[in-house]
Amino acid sequence: MWRSLDLLGWLKWPTLLAILVAPPWFYFGGWRDGWDGHDQALYGPELVAGMPLLLSHDPGDDPLGPQAITWHARLCTDCAGRLKALRLGYADCDAPPLRWTEAHGANGRLQATPTAPAASGSVCLWVELEPVDAMPRSHRWPLRGTPPFPITAPSTPTHPRSS
Repeated sequence: MWRSLDLLGWLKWPTLLAILVAPPWFYFGGWRDGWDGHDQALYGPELVAGMPLLLSHDPGDDPLGPQAITWHARLCTDCAGRLKALRLGYADCDAPPLRWTEAHGANGRLQATPTAPAASGSVCLWVELEPVDAMPRSHRWPLRGTPPFPITAPSTPTHPRSS
């Protein structure tokens, strides 16, 4: 094997260094997490205020139930620096909520627990993103009892930024 690397000439040593350094660098740099959305009910991804957003909740939680559930919001790492606030709330699908719940977290991984929805007609989960340099933008997800993307286990680990 060493003799075959001689074909690379002066590139042999940088190539060996890259082979030894790159895997630990990616592993400890955040790729070890794989896809954090496994065993969660996923909503999205959607583009809100120019930022890709993925929402999820635990699989046993009922978003239309009487108990308040915790929602997990996932943004790209670069987007998190441009974000001033992220808020969640339940309301009818026709108009945004009057009461928002602020999401907290770091590195584009935020959580919020809005108050449980009132049992009325069509209920939507509303998300409001407020970029640092722009007006707040809101987006809604209709809640119909089952999430659009139920995932029980990932088939292969993928990088979270690749979606």
